[in-house]
Amino acid sequence: MGYARMQSEARALAESGQNEEAEKAFLDICRIDPYFPESRLDLAKFYFTTGRADTAVAVIKEGLKLVPGNELLLSALNSIQKGGGEK
Repeated sequence: MGYARMQSEARALAESGQNEEAEKAFLDICRIDPYFPESRLDLAKFYFTTGRADTAVAVIKEGLKLVPGNELLLSALNSIQKGGGEK
C-alpha cells in the first residue's frame, strides 16, 4: 500500500472520530518513512485537533531533527507556537 493511500485511510479514520485507530495509522506511516515531512504534519495536526498541542510540537521538532530546515515543518511549528494551528 502506498503512502497516499495510507494517509487517506488515516485521515478518514481521524475524521470519523476513530482516534485510536487514526493515531496508530499515522504513527505507522511515520515509522515506515521517518524522513517524509508530510506524514509528520498529518500526525501533528491529528494531535493538535485532539487537544494535544504539546505532543504536536514534539512530533514536529522530532521531524526537524531528521529533516532540518524543512519549510513545512517550520511553518507548522511557528503556527502552533503562536497559538494558531490548522484545525
